[in-house]
Amino acid sequence: MKKYLIISLAGILAAGCITDNTPTTGQQAQEYLEIWMDHWNTENGKSVKPTDLGVYILEDIPGPANAATWSADHPYTTASVTIRALSGTIQATSDANLAKQIGTYAEANYYGPKVFGTGSGVSYAGVDEALKGMQLGGTRTVVIPAWLLTTSRYDTLDEYLENCTGTSHYIYTFSPVEQFDDSTEWEKQQIQNYINANFPGQQSTMFPDLETDDGTFWLITDETGFSEENKRSSTETSLSVNYTGRRLDGTIFDTSIEKVAIDNDVWSSARTYSPETISYSETWSEIKVNSSTYIDGFIAALSMMWWAGQKATVIFTSTHGYGTSGSGDTIPGYCPLVFDLELVKL
Repeated sequence: MKKYLIISLAGILAAGCITDNTPTTGQQAQEYLEIWMDHWNTENGKSVKPTDLGVYILEDIPGPANAATWSADHPYTTASVTIRALSGTIQATSDANLAKQIGTYAEANYYGPKVFGTGSGVSYAGVDEALKGMQLGGTRTVVIPAWLLTTSRYDTLDEYLENCTGTSHYIYTFSPVEQFDDSTEWEKQQIQNYINANFPGQQSTMFPDLETDDGTFWLITDETGFSEENKRSSTETSLSVNYTGRRLDGTIFDTSIEKVAIDNDVWSSARTYSPETISYSETWSEIKVNSSTYIDGFIAALSMMWWAGQKATVIFTSTHGYGTSGSGDTIPGYCPLVFDLELVKL
């Protein structure tokens, strides 16, 4: 097992490491990390040296022999990631088993590879440096120094040190799975796989206000048995909706139905379980649920439902949901969503 050491920066400085020419924040951070790594190498019987920009590769498990090599030329990567402080304390993890061990696991949370962008202004410089030359399907544990925890890019180590504003270094464990160039196309393929498995033969639906069907929105409903005279008005206020939201992996993250919440370990005493009231509008984007604005994919589906008792399943990409940032621990960025809906009378 790897040993992680706690070394006091104050103690290092007090021991006379600072000269009359007070070092910059970056120089202090570099000096501290060098001492920490000297101890780590001694404790683990290794002689790990930094890359040109200061990343230390503590462990590198290669992927399959024919696996592609990670490249910064691709703007998107999916990877499982665990982040630790130098002390070994876990700061974040996408590993379900590890989350269970440290007591942070929650049934609705997302675990597994997440999508993240690469490149200047998007990802940390240290992430690009850490993944350089790594095989997809492998696992690499690295120390990313404070000066590389920036989305800015510089040409030399000295420039990173000059612009460093922090002294905290972190240990990252990466397990990259795949890379791709278009996040929307990648999500659409995830949805198509889901449709093929659950609704074979179903066609996508044109999203409101678009001139063409771009394949990012799917509304699946059966209007058989509903009559024109019972159709709601364009400004109906007598309907409400029961819903259950899930990711494509089937995990339920939210529902208005108490039994579903209990059965799926997402029940919360902080909310009331009942159908949510709808205020329809002639303009789809102005439809309100419980007097609030919901994500576009949810609202667009409601705009296409017309009768009390009607049920539908809507599936859409993150462009109509929570986008690149996601929502809390349950919905990662670039995550397509599925909602089961039913209109009911108030």
